Amino acid sequence: MLLITAALLFTWPVLVHGAPDLSADAIEHARWVKIFSTQFWQGEWYPRWTAESSGGLGAPTFFFVPPAGSYGAALFRPLLTGHDPNGWLLAGWSMVLAGLLSALTAYFWLRDFTPPPAALFGALVYTISPYHIAIDLYNRGALSEVWAFAWMPLVLLAVNRCVRGSRRAIALLALSYGLLAFTHLPTVVCFSWVIPLAVWMMSEPGQRGKAFTRTFTGIGLGIAMAGAYVLPAMLDQKKSWLADLVNGDVWFYYRNNFLFMKLTSLLEYRVRVAVLVVSMLIAAVVLYWIARRSESASAPRRAALLYLFAALGAFFMMTQASIPVYEVFKFAQAIQFPARFATTLTVALAALSALAYPYLARQSKRILGLLAILSFGWIAADAWAASTAFSVWRKIPEDRAVKDRKTTVLRVEYYQYWPKPADTLRLHEPAALEAFLAAHPARSLVMSAGSAAVESWHPRRVAIKVHAPEDGQLTIRHFYYKDWRAHLQESGQSVAVTPSPDGLIQVETPPGDYTLIVELIRDKPERIGLAMSAASCLAILTMAWLL
Repeated sequence: MLLITAALLFTWPVLVHGAPDLSADAIEHARWVKIFSTQFWQGEWYPRWTAESSGGLGAPTFFFVPPAGSYGAALFRPLLTGHDPNGWLLAGWSMVLAGLLSALTAYFWLRDFTPPPAALFGALVYTISPYHIAIDLYNRGALSEVWAFAWMPLVLLAVNRCVRGSRRAIALLALSYGLLAFTHLPTVVCFSWVIPLAVWMMSEPGQRGKAFTRTFTGIGLGIAMAGAYVLPAMLDQKKSWLADLVNGDVWFYYRNNFLFMKLTSLLEYRVRVAVLVVSMLIAAVVLYWIARRSESASAPRRAALLYLFAALGAFFMMTQASIPVYEVFKFAQAIQFPARFATTLTVALAALSALAYPYLARQSKRILGLLAILSFGWIAADAWAASTAFSVWRKIPEDRAVKDRKTTVLRVEYYQYWPKPADTLRLHEPAALEAFLAAHPARSLVMSAGSAAVESWHPRRVAIKVHAPEDGQLTIRHFYYKDWRAHLQESGQSVAVTPSPDGLIQVETPPGDYTLIVELIRDKPERIGLAMSAASCLAILTMAWLL
């Protein structure tokens, strides 16, 4: 009850007002969860093509955006139908649910190797940690990363049990790691290196081989479980502007985003992150010193050393000194913002808090005073971040307010996820898109010869009644994507689908009267990914049942 109360206390503004509308990313997440949950409750169990994006022109959003946080939001849609037209409450309630789950999973993980009061204390630290609340929730409105905090403790709990050879540990690890991959791939990159380190440090020399085998079996099954998301997200990027714009955008280039770089104002976001991260590292080192000095048993001492290494390693990866590591392991550059390693630092801080808790009362007033100052500073940072994250509490420039309103109403897609060959650089600005839609109303039809009318419209399948006296072209004012295909319903004859000069769907129409079916087919990465997920889920269920 204490954990739930703490989680609600630090997230109640989100519960009341929805996702923080002045945060960096919440406007995107509100739009995404609204469209995702609508399509989900219309019967599409895994929405990928968001048909209502950008004024109804559509986008391949959930080919690339992880779906876990949106599934969490979809749970609340029946309760919010008619009360949340733009998705702010859906996204916010999903964040609150993630916070509650994070508190509980942290407790069960820490309870696995510390006494209940210590586990409770560590879980409280995890729940209110400034990167978790002030930065991810209120400053960034990062729904997916907020949800990642719910799964990391479960992964470490499963790893602990793999080390001990517990039954069903592999199934638990596969499930939790798969959920993490379904939630936020950058967190997978930032966090996964801790797993083999934990196996090495916490297992006995004679048992390490078996522990590693169990652990990597679970991770392999978890990756396969997330195949339905991971394969299209990795292999279909060239069909959108994702790869081109991210690789060419200096804001997303990892070398431009290390701690302590380009700090121009004491109040700017980068300074906030740097100060809070340094304070978390200081607390982690002090707590390690307390736990290591006070504890005599081998296992807790090794656990303390493990999480000190995790804290130091995470901090190192947030600084320029880590550039050689990024150059060797180039896949790590995809995290874009090295400060995301603070997720791992938060995990380490929670563990060290739990390990040091039984010995805090024995410490000097200076040590306790330092920890108290850091704790009050984090709580103040969380409160201040919340106070600046909502337009109901803070006045913003009118030009930003107008742009945000238009972005919300038009559901302007984030520019990375526009499909090729749509002119994202010109049209992703709300005013430009508004003018384009006035000239090209979404979902309208233009025939070069004859007439056409929509018979039914679903996100990935459109049926159109066509009367064509001669060969011609039909332009569907919906964005073209490489996997759109068309055929005549009566004969099964395939017809060519190409992009128009404006990036809209253009279909060749043979003469006659017929129903034209235009479908977004499942390409090879999507089909293989779904098969991988199904096979992995079957294997996990079998292992959980038989072991």
